[in-house]
Amino acid sequence: MSRFAALFFAGGLLLSGCASTLTTPTAGQAPVPTEVLDVSLVGTWAYEITNTPQGDATGLLTLRRDGDGYAGDITSDLLQQEVSLTDLSFAEQQLTFKAVFDGGGQLIETRTTAQVLGDTMEGTMVAEGFGSFPFSANRSSP
Repeated sequence: MSRFAALFFAGGLLLSGCASTLTTPTAGQAPVPTEVLDVSLVGTWAYEITNTPQGDATGLLTLRRDGDGYAGDITSDLLQQEVSLTDLSFAEQQLTFKAVFDGGGQLIETRTTAQVLGDTMEGTMVAEGFGSFPFSANRSSP
């Protein structure tokens, strides 16, 4: 796989947020009232994308308030640039966004979707032309 593809895999991710009254429980867990959770996405999130052809990739996702919504940027361990997020939305515990990376002259679009529960999130990053990969993140600072 080319260096371009490696840069691409390192930059994408999926996100989501807490917006409903109760969170969706995992097997054997009771629902958690939203007021117990941090419903804000604001902060820096350390993420990992696993099972890519280049191995696991890590980086930082920074989210901030922007009017009534959110805006953000993403960097990665293999990508030597900061990329602004587009089409960012947050509803019913799910955050979605797109990011377009310049992989040495070739633009690669990623679409990320993830469920957020407090300071953690899990989901999937879809890299156009490359596939779908597991994504997880932990808030590293507010």
